[in-house]
Amino acid sequence: MAGWKESVGRFAQNAVSKSKEMAEITRLNMEISNQEQRLRELYGQLGQYLVENSDLVLADRQDAQALLQEVAQVKAGIEASKATLLEVRNVNICPGCGAEVSRSSKFCPSCGAQMDRSVMERLNQAPVCPSCGAELEPGAAFCGNCGAKL
Repeated sequence: MAGWKESVGRFAQNAVSKSKEMAEITRLNMEISNQEQRLRELYGQLGQYLVENSDLVLADRQDAQALLQEVAQVKAGIEASKATLLEVRNVNICPGCGAEVSRSSKFCPSCGAQMDRSVMERLNQAPVCPSCGAELEPGAAFCGNCGAKL
């Protein structure tokens, strides 16, 4: 009978020991995952800082310059898509509060600001090449002026 109690006791101790070990492994894996996520956030912040302060990037580093140019192209694409989205939805953005306002409105219903026609006209303009500033043809994959890939 004593052997059976000892076996159950050892089994229970092993189970508790394994549970503690698994809890520690889980805790460490979570800590590593959190640190890796923070590192990705820091890389993103550093990258954004370098893009915003592109004068810090060495001009002779073609790889960095290519990345900066690609960032500019992606930003231009995002802005073009946002402008198209506003056009499809038939709204403009209020320069005062940022609310969406019907294109037929002369004043913002949220803040009362007068809708700036120049802002609305800029939103309706054709997209431009991020490399040379030339107006782009709708659906173009390359700039017709400088040949930059879009």
